[in-house]
Amino acid sequence: MIKTLESLILIHGSIAVFFIGILEEVIFILPSALVFLGAGFLLIPPEINFLEAFGVAFVKIGIPASLGVTIGSLFIYGIVYFGGKRVVNKYGKYFGLTWHDVEEASKKFTSGWGDEILLFAFRALPVFPISVISAACGFIRLSWKEFVTMTFLGAFVRAGSSALIGWGVGKEYVKYAAQFENVEKYGLIVLVLGLLGVYLVLKNRLQK
Repeated sequence: MIKTLESLILIHGSIAVFFIGILEEVIFILPSALVFLGAGFLLIPPEINFLEAFGVAFVKIGIPASLGVTIGSLFIYGIVYFGGKRVVNKYGKYFGLTWHDVEEASKKFTSGWGDEILLFAFRALPVFPISVISAACGFIRLSWKEFVTMTFLGAFVRAGSSALIGWGVGKEYVKYAAQFENVEKYGLIVLVLGLLGVYLVLKNRLQK
């Protein structure tokens, strides 16, 4: 897989980064850290200075990657957005969950700017799995405009900074990508436990 990704990026450059960004969201076996760090290593000339590398990382890699990730995220977001209600109505009774609970929790979560800041942070930090966040946003039926905007901005920061790291570490980028993926596993656990905690608190408040 690494050899295939490297060949595609070397031959097609930013276009490959764009399409891989889409596939990385839809096909979960493609690690985002490996793609972005690898793009930085392969597409940013090693002899240029930091400021030049910074520009290449965010323009040549950050923009196409964030566009691809946003399009791919919409696929996951849309499936859960339109299918979540049916699943909750069918299986929610086993967990004491109704669609009314989801709607009320969504209203509380999406009021103000807190949800946008949180979504941007989840997207920008290479700690949380992007696909899981897309599914969670679709489940609470977050506004698609807000979802697209924060996803693009967060992915832009994540891809550009990861590419810059890939340029800095050089051929060792595969090892660093593996470490990023391990961190994402712990991030997933924290995210799931956090969502469970939020659900229990909101459920208790709604019952009161």
